[in-house]
Amino acid sequence: MVLDINLRLDRIKKLLHLLGDPQNKLKIIHVAGTNGKGSVCNMLASILVAQGFKTGLYSSPEVVNFRDRIQINFKMIKKKKYTEYSKICLESAKILRSFGTCVTEFEFITAVAFKYFFDEKVNFVVLETGLGGRLDATNVFKKSLVSIITSISLDHTKILGNTLEKIAREKSGIIKKNCPTIIYPLQSESVFNILYEKAKRLNSKVYLPNMSRLCLKNSSLYKGSEFKYENLDIKLPLLGEHQIYNLATALCAIEVLRKNFKISDFAIKEGLHKVNLRARFEVISLNPTIILDGAHNPSGAYTLKKCIKKYLPDKQLFGIVGMMKDKDVFKVFEILLSLFSKIITVEPKNKSNRALSLEEITKISKKFVENTESEENLEIALYKLITESEKIKNSAIIIFGSLYLAKEFLSIFSD
Repeated sequence: MVLDINLRLDRIKKLLHLLGDPQNKLKIIHVAGTNGKGSVCNMLASILVAQGFKTGLYSSPEVVNFRDRIQINFKMIKKKKYTEYSKICLESAKILRSFGTCVTEFEFITAVAFKYFFDEKVNFVVLETGLGGRLDATNVFKKSLVSIITSISLDHTKILGNTLEKIAREKSGIIKKNCPTIIYPLQSESVFNILYEKAKRLNSKVYLPNMSRLCLKNSSLYKGSEFKYENLDIKLPLLGEHQIYNLATALCAIEVLRKNFKISDFAIKEGLHKVNLRARFEVISLNPTIILDGAHNPSGAYTLKKCIKKYLPDKQLFGIVGMMKDKDVFKVFEILLSLFSKIITVEPKNKSNRALSLEEITKISKKFVENTESEENLEIALYKLITESEKIKNSAIIIFGSLYLAKEFLSIFSD
């Protein structure tokens, strides 16, 4: 296996064929986009589980444990099972390697997921793309129950393209012939036109979330968000204005699924109430106030900025930030760092060596926040800021910049 990103579908198709093509025997809800994929996937999976369906969830990157990428009914694949299926897939990967085909790590994990879900006889698979769509390793099956395109913005521009239109074309690759497509309601006109035209060519009926059916009633750090969806009162333990649109997208998908599957109002309410998504403006503590967020691209930074202004309007902010070097670090800092009185930079732990070096991220941060320090140890960085914030009555600490940093934080500080 190789760790590098190398977008092609021939390798994983060969690997899955040796495994019996399990991906073509599953009922799949496929989700692509730049931001919001994790929220929409978790909402959908939670509703389906609440209805009593055995539901597979495949997502990346993990935020707590590597095996969290592959879940059934929100229980990650057991270590013994992961080892078992890794061995099965490795035997097939060795055969391919003997003929000169070497699969990537993501392709291998994706194959493990498909094989595991098939053998476990799941009713549905909620499948999040890794990167892009057209050539993403998840995009190897013939039909989907529904394809969902969430918010599209600039990210992975060196791989997917440096314009929204180029990225939209890549994401539109998950649209399947004669299978319905749902498009997030806040796309730019040019992006929407690209997605709509692709769907039209493939005879894929397009559904747009009806925002008039959904109303935000209340939202706070203490209670999460409360919505009215027609005659349903919905509680969602996620924060931020953007979650209104993610929720509308997920509910639109549920309405499409309801044409062929029984999904009750109770399952919608119960499922959404139980959504548990880490590192999306997640309140870790209220005393002191500590927020964990995976914002790592400009769109995510704007979303985080809106959340800060809404939920922490009068607080003095301290930040811990670490980012990957393939991200638009300067733009993210330009959007966010003026809100902070102090920043401590760290270098996220990442086995593929994608993390931006401590020296470089500190240099960039100081362009925006003079009071920037660097710290090699995340635990010490947090201890420093907690100690400092205790001296200030109205303050908050925000950890952001990468889901890899969020994973490191949770591995240290979660119970």
